[in-house]
Amino acid sequence: MTLAGLRWWIFGVMDEAPAAPPPDRSGYLSRHVPADAMRSKGNGEVKAHPALLARLDALGDRLGEPIPIISGYRDPAHNAAIGGAKFSQHVLACAVDLDYDYGLTIDVARDLGFSGIGSVEGTDRVVHVDVRAEGPSNGTGAAVGAPTYWTYPA
Repeated sequence: MTLAGLRWWIFGVMDEAPAAPPPDRSGYLSRHVPADAMRSKGNGEVKAHPALLARLDALGDRLGEPIPIISGYRDPAHNAAIGGAKFSQHVLACAVDLDYDYGLTIDVARDLGFSGIGSVEGTDRVVHVDVRAEGPSNGTGAAVGAPTYWTYPA
């Protein structure tokens, strides 16, 4: 199934589906993002903010594919069950966690326009990116080009 050309309801507004994946990429939300990567491990819903898909496609174009997404959208109940942040960007479908070994660096994540960047302490390896500046909630004052940064313990 492809979403190209469809309009979908997310965050109270109608958005155009992102650029179509190639014909042999059915089951993808965009060129580099499979629907299953954005499926909540709780209720099974698939959600992804269009700005997040655009940034992830730019990432895939730059670093290659597949993009190893560990966690995408999280429904509120699942997010609570795993101890996720109360106001997690994952619940808003604006964030992904990536495998450390993918090699995404802080500089590349910033250059691609991610506005929330979480790296592993003592490294420049990024394991979380989000588009909080373009989503429905940005309590940190982040902006494209001026992201919020934090680290996770090594």
